[in-house]
Amino acid sequence: MGSVAALVGAALVGGIAGWVLARAFFAVETERSNEDLIDAARRATLAEVRLAEERAAHQSLIGDHARLVEQYETLQVGLTVDLTDSTMALNSGMPEVTQPLTAVQQPSPKVPEVEPPSADLNSREMNVRSRVAEIARRTMGDTPVEDDLQAIRGVGPKINGMLLEMGFSSYRQIASLTPEDLTHLTEALVSFRGRIERDDWVGSAATLYAEKYGDSG
Repeated sequence: MGSVAALVGAALVGGIAGWVLARAFFAVETERSNEDLIDAARRATLAEVRLAEERAAHQSLIGDHARLVEQYETLQVGLTVDLTDSTMALNSGMPEVTQPLTAVQQPSPKVPEVEPPSADLNSREMNVRSRVAEIARRTMGDTPVEDDLQAIRGVGPKINGMLLEMGFSSYRQIASLTPEDLTHLTEALVSFRGRIERDDWVGSAATLYAEKYGDSG
């Protein structure tokens, strides 16, 4: 009987020890799993932060690209106008070309004659200018006002000068333009066609007018 009791006691002790060891192993594995979850959550948070930074940098690059495209288009138009003006000035005051004398006299190259614009073209330009001048008078109001037209989105020094020559000097005039008025003004701007609608001159002028004069200005 004593030996049986000893065996039973030994078995109980062994079972209790096994249970204790199993609990300890389970606790260690649980702690490791929790640490792995915390580490995974930390990596996910860092990845989200990096993704947000990359998105912000991407949006900044998009904005920089849009500004560069706009600057390029403005510069391209300005260069085209300056080149046209220079070419016309050169043609109107071209010096006489002389050829050096050689053993055999070579004929002087013939300078091509610049044909004057046709009567139809002159008439068309006059009609466009007349319509634009009428629009400027109609939208001017009782008292002429001088605003900074270069504050309007897309209006630079070159366009500002053209608008002043046409009779436009105020935000109210630009903000009051109808779709038909815009068609005539676009035709008169020649090298700057498409800028009015693209840069929304009417909306920009209306905003500037409201800021400067108020709704009842």
